[in-house]
Amino acid sequence: MFAIIYKRIAQLKSNHSDDILDGPRKALSYFWDLYGKIWHGYELHGLENIPEGPCLIIFYHGAISIDHLIFVARYFILTHRMCVSVIDRFFVKLPGLKSLLETFSATSGTKEECLNALKNGQVVAVSPGGAREAYFSDETYKLIWGNRKGFAQLAIDAKVPIIPMYTENIREAYMMPKERRLIRWLYETSRLPIISPHGGFPVKLCAHVGEPIPYDPNITAEELAEKEAGEGYELHGLENIPEGPALLILYHGAVSIDHIIFVARFFILTHRMCVSVAHRYFFKIPGLQSILEVFSVIPGTKEECLDALKKGQVVAIAPGGAREALFSDDTYKLIWVHHKGFAQLAIDAKVPIIPMYTENVREAYRMPKERKLTRWLYETLGLSVTAPCGGLPVKLRTHIGEPIPYDPNTTAEELAEKTKTALQNLIQSHQQIPGSIWKALLARFDKPQKDD
Repeated sequence: MFAIIYKRIAQLKSNHSDDILDGPRKALSYFWDLYGKIWHGYELHGLENIPEGPCLIIFYHGAISIDHLIFVARYFILTHRMCVSVIDRFFVKLPGLKSLLETFSATSGTKEECLNALKNGQVVAVSPGGAREAYFSDETYKLIWGNRKGFAQLAIDAKVPIIPMYTENIREAYMMPKERRLIRWLYETSRLPIISPHGGFPVKLCAHVGEPIPYDPNITAEELAEKEAGEGYELHGLENIPEGPALLILYHGAVSIDHIIFVARFFILTHRMCVSVAHRYFFKIPGLQSILEVFSVIPGTKEECLDALKKGQVVAIAPGGAREALFSDDTYKLIWVHHKGFAQLAIDAKVPIIPMYTENVREAYRMPKERKLTRWLYETLGLSVTAPCGGLPVKLRTHIGEPIPYDPNTTAEELAEKTKTALQNLIQSHQQIPGSIWKALLARFDKPQKDD
């Protein structure tokens, strides 16, 4: 109503639509910016990543896009530029909302409208997840994009950079009821918003604007869409692995998904297969033996490991093993007990030891909090009665430390302790402790790290 009245009054004074909208834009922007400051302590980080020219902002859709409304207001106040926001056609059809949408340059977003706005030098904001992400994402902040890549083709056609944006804690401000199959089915078949959010809590909201993904004429829409979903796995320190034999000593996450990715990346880059030592339990699982053989996984008797090293291969061992997987936590504590067989193996084979650890692996998968009964059952019967949870798309960075060279004058006890210290130092150098799931997810939008 305010926007309609202000617009009608302004029409009596001016024939220029920009002048007509400037007044209500300022008034509404200051209102929403004040609301953001008071109710959410709103902060905007990375504004410098938005260029003066056209660009496409891609953002995560909360249950309610109150964060985007506050961003548009803050952005207008700071730059006097209005961000063109693409919204669901449902809102355009709501009575009385048209003037408010016009004031904030919101559009139902046909490709032609968006392309025209970008060619006119404007900033356009799109949430590929849209209503589906608003309704069915949750506190894990899962992106629900399906196969949507039209935004990527739009950026390519307009020859503009894509800029990722996300607001910290937006899912804690407003939440949706837990997903039910019937609700999801009704939405997918009718596209009707049959569930409503609850909340409006005064949580801290921090909007983070990531670094631009520049226009590249040689990249396809599919590749650009995948890149926008976040920079993925990184491997640092590969040069520390020699061309000859070596013993990799690694930290064991709740699930060793990081080691599987490392083995694959190592093979692609070097055409060498890393021999991995796994728990004997896995070799008893029907149908799994062939997969383990393909990836050069062995149960790890000393003779097998020694033979592999003498043949010039790289062997990987997690001294903490299943115990570390089950009972370490977000503090990344090494649980080696008195394991030093790996050190004697390195001495006998006369090979260097190389520490290795993957950043955020405990945020990708986690174990339930340790209970005395659970630990007792494992220690006495060797039974694992807990299962990991997670599978979150956090940023994973594998860090390979500098080699600990073979020294004939060093005992197995001394070498084991030296290795443990080196691995602990590697963890402390790269890992936030305790680990944070939200920061690990947000790290997907960081600029890829370069090796020192």
